[in-house]
Amino acid sequence: MHKDTLDIMRRVMHSNMIYMRTKLEELGLYGGQPKVILLLSKENGLTKKELSERFEVAAPTITKMIERMEKNGFVYTQKDEEDKRITRVYIADKGIEVLRDLKTLQERISEVYFEGMTEAEIDMFHNYLERVRDNIRSSDVFEKFDHGREGGHGHFHGHKHRSRHFGHRMKDEEEK
Repeated sequence: MHKDTLDIMRRVMHSNMIYMRTKLEELGLYGGQPKVILLLSKENGLTKKELSERFEVAAPTITKMIERMEKNGFVYTQKDEEDKRITRVYIADKGIEVLRDLKTLQERISEVYFEGMTEAEIDMFHNYLERVRDNIRSSDVFEKFDHGREGGHGHFHGHKHRSRHFGHRMKDEEEK
């Protein structure tokens, strides 16, 4: 049942992973890091908890990512002046420098991924992908995220905003 469609979805996801990994490595970045830089360029000084909630990932995942980004000079952390228990994340000079390259990459990804497609086709494709995502998220596997996983990291409920495609992600972040 829909074996060919599932197979092409798997191959598209795999091709996307290879493409993104290659392009991001050229910039010295890894998966997930560009969206942190893009968000911090708009809302600098977020906490790790706020980043974790925005990106729907567990706090330890964000902590590891921020540590790696800080080691590579893209961000820096600083204790909150009013509450020293809180650590804020800021975009560093190197992060600002790579921002232009990320915007160019976003445009290139849209060109490559959606070549030969009309805006109407891209919109339809987007709607189909949202429906697939929503179907997956309404499955029993994701029930634990609505109630908080063991360890309290449930984040997937209530997040319906998604970019039409990678090139529009910054616009979607601004709408939050």
